[in-house]
Amino acid sequence: MKAIIFGVGIFLFCSCNSSIDVEYIKSTGWSYSEGYRVTDFLTFDKTGYYTIKNDTLFVDGRPRALIAGLNKKKYDLTIKSLDGGKEGHYMDEKEMQH
Repeated sequence: MKAIIFGVGIFLFCSCNSSIDVEYIKSTGWSYSEGYRVTDFLTFDKTGYYTIKNDTLFVDGRPRALIAGLNKKKYDLTIKSLDGGKEGHYMDEKEMQH
């Protein structure tokens, strides 16, 4: 019985702790859509002005938002303010043009 409970616990932990595809986020540009805004356009180029470390979005070396979610089917990047009070959305610029 303990093995079943342990197995279900591991399954729930893994399903709730889904990782965000940071490489996908970095591979494209993101246009501001609605809600909390860091900037009008996010791009992760070689300048390093916009960077991601773990789940945090940095602008010019300063933490500005948390990466809250990524919906590849809808080309939507969800961010949250550092205090978690505001949510914002950015759209994948490359996919919006198709």
